[in-house]
Amino acid sequence: MARKKSKAPRRSRGVNLLRLGYAFASTDLTMRAATGNGIYGFLTGKGDIRPPMAGYTGSATYANPDKKISLADVLSDPANSSIEVAQNLKGNFVPLILGSVGLNIGFKVGKKLLAPQRREANYLLREVGMKGVAYL
Repeated sequence: MARKKSKAPRRSRGVNLLRLGYAFASTDLTMRAATGNGIYGFLTGKGDIRPPMAGYTGSATYANPDKKISLADVLSDPANSSIEVAQNLKGNFVPLILGSVGLNIGFKVGKKLLAPQRREANYLLREVGMKGVAYL
């Protein structure tokens, strides 16, 4: 009986930088629609959500002067921050959908159009010793 040839162990190709860029762009687009801030602005923004001023008689239960939600806002007042996020998403629903579709199309078309440049970049990454670490 013939011996069964064992398969070579699979090695990781490394981090796909194109997918990493797409994930960052998609996350930033969603964050801007939901919170009014990008990723950096969400993490480092000031916490300015607060109860309304004394003597206020309107229907609002909170005040957010810049209409942007940051991590400090979420940690200090989660209930009102989630209300603000829901209002932002309701108002930015169509731009979010159009941006997501545009981002998908842009990355797919760009990936096809820039195939020769991606091959060259992958070659350069291999030459500088990053084979198995990163690729495009």
